[in-house]
Amino acid sequence: MAKKVQPTCLDPYISSFEESLAPTHMQRRALSNYRFQLRRFGRVLEAHGVEPTSLTLEIA
Repeated sequence: MAKKVQPTCLDPYISSFEESLAPTHMQRRALSNYRFQLRRFGRVLEAHGVEPTSLTLEIA
């Protein structure tokens, strides 16, 4: 049984990110791993009350 994916604040940006990687012909597993890590990072942002649009190098 597949786990239900919990959406995060970064989900609206994931498809655009994946599209930007299309020319690299990245393997599906690599894309899946990127998606997993982005959602994980999104949960960290949410836990700290940081909106993706306000993320800076200083905050990261």
